[in-house]
Amino acid sequence: MNKRELESIKRKIDAFDTAEKRFWQSFAHSLSGEMDWELDFCELAIQEYKKFTILSPGNMVPSICVDSVWHLHLLHTRAYQHYCKDGLGIPFLHHQPSPDTVDAKINDQRGYLKTLIAYENYFGKPPVEIWGGDAKSFAKRNGISPA
Repeated sequence: MNKRELESIKRKIDAFDTAEKRFWQSFAHSLSGEMDWELDFCELAIQEYKKFTILSPGNMVPSICVDSVWHLHLLHTRAYQHYCKDGLGIPFLHHQPSPDTVDAKINDQRGYLKTLIAYENYFGKPPVEIWGGDAKSFAKRNGISPA
């Protein structure tokens, strides 16, 4: 997906967010109760989740925080379907957990690095409290080549 396509999706989500403001406010409170997170942190996590969904048709791997937001959003089936269709412009963004194998964990690490690189290219440096750091530090910690 090129930058122009990402910008188009971002504009759709911004328009969608304005129309669905009450849902997102209620959702942030639900997330706060579910995860025992402060409301400000929930609002940041939701914004990061939306950024992830903009990138995710490219086989991206979310952070643990973003994945938690995604799980709760999936439970709001009508709102989630509406978000996918009218916000992202796709029929449905499927969530496929990885099997608990060594190969899957290695692929997830590579996918997470790919996600961080795409994030940095499009949005800039990710917030550490949501993503755990930037692509370079993640690659170094996990012994993965970012090339």
